[in-house]
Amino acid sequence: MKSWFIIALLANIGLFGWYQLHHSDKNTQTLEPEEQAQQIHIVSEQDIPPASPSKPAEPVASKVAEAEQAASVPEAPASTRPLETSAATALVCFDWGPVPDAIWNQARAGLKALRVAPVKPVMEETADKYWVYIPPQGSLPGAQKKGEQLKALNVTDFFIIQDQSKWQFAISLGIFSSREAADKQLGVLQAQGVRSAVVGAREPVTRTWKTEFRKLDADKATRLTELVKSLAGPRLNKIACSP
Repeated sequence: MKSWFIIALLANIGLFGWYQLHHSDKNTQTLEPEEQAQQIHIVSEQDIPPASPSKPAEPVASKVAEAEQAASVPEAPASTRPLETSAATALVCFDWGPVPDAIWNQARAGLKALRVAPVKPVMEETADKYWVYIPPQGSLPGAQKKGEQLKALNVTDFFIIQDQSKWQFAISLGIFSSREAADKQLGVLQAQGVRSAVVGAREPVTRTWKTEFRKLDADKATRLTELVKSLAGPRLNKIACSP
C-alpha cells in the first residue's frame, strides 16, 4: 500500500513539472510579438527628408513643335550657280534666210524631228513684175459693176481679166517692174477713193523664208547646223541671243 502511494506521488510531481515547463514556453512565445511591437518607432512628417526636386516633364506639344520647326528648316541648297552659268553661256541663237520655198519645205520635217521650232518665220515673195489689182469678183457682171464704180472715181486705166486662170474676173490697175512703183500707184488710187485694190507679185513668183532659232543648247545647235548643211541652202548666221 505504501509503495503505491510513493508511485502516485512521483507521478504527480512529474506531471506538475511537465505542466510548468509547457506553460513557460507558451508564455514566452506569446510575449515575443509584444516585445517586437515595443521596438516599432512611429515616424512623424518632420522626420521625413524632403524629396529632391525632379526635372518637370517637358510637354509633348512642345516637343512636337520643336520637331516640326526642325523639319521646316530647308536644307542648304547645293551650289548650282556654276551649272546655271555654264548652261546660259552654252545657249546659241541663229537667223536663217532668205531660204527658197522648196528648201524650206524640206527643212520643216527635219526641224520637227529635232524638236527645234523656228521663231516667227516670214515668207517673202519676189518677182520680175508687180501689179495693182482688185481681187476676182466671181462673175463678169460683178467685175463690170466694179468697173463702173472705178469710173465714178475717175479711174479709167483698168481692164477685166478673162483668161480662165485663178485671176478670172479680177481687175488689173497696172503692172510695174518693182514693188516700190506698184506701192506708189496704189497710194494714188487710194487718194482717189479706191479701197479694194492691193499690190501683188506677178507670176512666176519666187517665195523665200526668213526665220530665227533662239537659245539652243550645244547639242541642238550642232544637229541643226548639220541639217542645214545637208539641204544645200543658205548657211546659218550666229547672232546674239536677245533676253
